Formats: sequence, structure tokens, C-alpha cells
Amino acid sequence: MGLAEVAELVADLPTQTLIDIVDEMEPDEAADLLGDLAPHQAEATLAATDAELTQTKESLDERTNDLSDSNEENADLTARVSELSNEKAEVQDERNAAREVSSLATQAAGKMLECRDRILDAMQYSAAQLYDSTISALDDAAPICQEANTLVSDLVDSVEG
Repeated sequence: MGLAEVAELVADLPTQTLIDIVDEMEPDEAADLLGDLAPHQAEATLAATDAELTQTKESLDERTNDLSDSNEENADLTARVSELSNEKAEVQDERNAAREVSSLATQAAGKMLECRDRILDAMQYSAAQLYDSTISALDDAAPICQEANTLVSDLVDSVEG
């Protein structure tokens, strides 16, 4: 059966049925069939097909816009995640610095207390009676006090720096 015979068979079909048939055909065959139809049927079928294509294009444009909006939102969220990651890293750095300062302060305080205790021990000796013991106790206290002063200086530098 040729296209001319098919055109005669479909001549009385509703436009929507013709559209459905044309949609199932290869483009060259559809063009031939439409060429064999009565002009008013071919024009009605083409107009309806054009309307469907326009509607499909509009729907595709809407989806494209939605996708573009989603991509922009995704980019915004990705940037925000990056910002939050940087903020988290900064907070962690600050915590680490605070731990270090706290550790230095604890060490300095401990040495200062030890220094004080050694000096108090040295002061218990009477200068006249136990001069050598007093000197020995102060000699023992001196390096601890110097270390305490160094730790306090390190702490100050850490807090200021």
C-alpha cells in the first residue's frame, strides 16, 4: 500500500488521530503523507503538531530554567559549605592555640609555686645557724625560679603573638 492510498484512508480521520499517526512515522514518510492529504487536513495536522512542539518547547524551557536555578542554588550551597569548613578550621586553630596557652600557663604556674616553696624552705633556716643550708636551698631554688620566669615569658609571648 503506497502513501497515496494511506492518504485516502486517513482523509476522514480526526486531526488528532492524524497527528498520532504522523508522530509514529519517519520524518520523510510523514512529509510525503502530509503532501498527499487535502490541504486543509495537512495544515490542521501541521498546526496541531506545531502547537504540541511549542508546548513541549515551553515545558523544556521551564525545566531548563528550573535546572539553572537548581545549579545556582547548588553553587550557593557549595560556597556556604566551603565557608563553614573554613570557619570550622579557624575555630579548631583557635582551640589548639588556647590549649597551648593553657598548657604553658599551667607549666608556668607549677614552676612558680615550686619556686615559692623552695624560697620558703630556704627562709626557714636561721642565717647564723645554718648559713650553708640556706645558701644550698637558695641555689636549688634559683634554676626552678629561672625556668618559671622563662615559662611566664613564653606564655606572655604566646598570648601577645
